Amino acid sequence: MRRRIRSTRRRVVVLAVAAIGVIAIAGTALATIPSNNVIDGCYSKSGGTLRVIDATVTKCGKSETALAWNVQGVKGDTGATGATGATGPQGPAGPTGPAGPTGPAGPTGPAGPAGPAGTVVAFSAHVGDVTLAGKTTVISKNLPAGRYLLSASVDVANLEAADASVVGECAMPGYTQSQIFVEGSSAASVSLTSAITHAGGAIELTCTEQGGNVDVFQASLNALKVDSIG
Repeated sequence: MRRRIRSTRRRVVVLAVAAIGVIAIAGTALATIPSNNVIDGCYSKSGGTLRVIDATVTKCGKSETALAWNVQGVKGDTGATGATGATGPQGPAGPTGPAGPTGPAGPTGPAGPAGPAGTVVAFSAHVGDVTLAGKTTVISKNLPAGRYLLSASVDVANLEAADASVVGECAMPGYTQSQIFVEGSSAASVSLTSAITHAGGAIELTCTEQGGNVDVFQASLNALKVDSIG
């Protein structure tokens, strides 16, 4: 019975001593890390033993090498910039965007310079059948003074027998078409053109029956007023 009691007491004493040793080691480790976050230690030159110390209290022995390191390492240097990669191929064109809103109307621009004066149609006249008796006025028109280009067309018919011929002439200012021959029962066309400087008043197209029976069955007269006659 006494042996059991003594054996139990020895176990309690051993456990207590072991617990005190662990507490002492933990306290020593905590005490060796100062507040500046620098850890100091001593490295044995023979055997390679490393121990942590508080440099403010303990110094390394002659057979040890003093070491110190930070809890967090110093930031390293910035690495070199990597090589630039090759440019990729151009992507496909995107879809056309929607049309924007219509902008406001701009201000009215200034009036442009006046253009050169153009020609003016003074008149254009047309008649049907006109019976000729000597010199006959076919068309007559009053025009103001100015420079004009005139053109006329006259169709005449022979009213005699089939074996007869007739002779006549048609005229207007600046032009006369004489000796119009119409053989047999047929017709002839006469064209007249002229350029005149008119003082103002009537411009007439006349036809004259000179031999036989000849009549006008249609005629026209046109006048263009122009700036100059070259």
